[in-house]
Amino acid sequence: MYVHRFHETDAEHGDRVGGKGANLGLLTRKGLRVPPGFCVDVSAYRQFVTGNGLALEIERWLDQVSLGDIQALNARTSNLKALFLDAPVSAEFRNQVSDAYSRLSRDSGAAELPVAVRSSSTAEDMRQASFAGQYDSYMNVRGEDDLIDHIKRCWASLWNPEAIHYRHSNGIDQFDVAMAVVVQQMVRSKASGVLFSVNPVSGDLTEMVVNASFGLGEGVVEGSVEVDSFVLDRETAAVKHRSVQVKRRLIEYAVGSGTQAADVPIERQQEPSLTDAQLRELHGLAVSIEEIYGAPPRHRVEP
Repeated sequence: MYVHRFHETDAEHGDRVGGKGANLGLLTRKGLRVPPGFCVDVSAYRQFVTGNGLALEIERWLDQVSLGDIQALNARTSNLKALFLDAPVSAEFRNQVSDAYSRLSRDSGAAELPVAVRSSSTAEDMRQASFAGQYDSYMNVRGEDDLIDHIKRCWASLWNPEAIHYRHSNGIDQFDVAMAVVVQQMVRSKASGVLFSVNPVSGDLTEMVVNASFGLGEGVVEGSVEVDSFVLDRETAAVKHRSVQVKRRLIEYAVGSGTQAADVPIERQQEPSLTDAQLRELHGLAVSIEEIYGAPPRHRVEP
């Protein structure tokens, strides 16, 4: 099987669905409110690479460039990505993805459900190397053909110049990793962000930090929009500090597929992106997730 629904995977399946897919599967099985979706198994990537003769092409390409020279990699990896985009997928793979996407759309009541197509490498979230930001993900993908195209783009991002250079710098064999893909229902969010259950700046384990803004979370992660910051007390969920920015831009669905920047209405630009009630709810979710993975000790760690 090339496709696994979230409830069919968990933390033990990282070698099949990558770090992101395994964690989403675990949280789904534990009853957390995870938008539904499915994972494309790494075996699909390996079959695609082998079946199209790409492994030899990649090996030949790597022999011709200095892996420690990020500028040289940047100048040449577009040719490598084109190999992935031009190569066909098997009929069996297309059928399995089509069936899973149709079921996801049908369950949501949408004809062509907008989904996020997210890279999930087998080397992601390692203790010694996180690979954060090294691979590509795509928002608001609609329709079977668009989905297949963006799965191939996620596979190709395993060979992004930053990823190649990062593996080389960390002593990780270039061919010891493979790419799974997460396909997940999009949420048309009014506000989005990132929550840290430990203060990432001070290292204070008695504090949680939420960074958020209006619209989709893509702008927060990429740093392309103004972001509010909230520091929460771990024990009480009270807001200890808030920094509310003037938020002039947000990221929203584009017409058809993809995303686009848009103006925040002037009357809302100085509003906080999240209410205190929403922050308390997020605090509760963070505590629940910590209990699943093992909560950190309740004391301050000096940075």
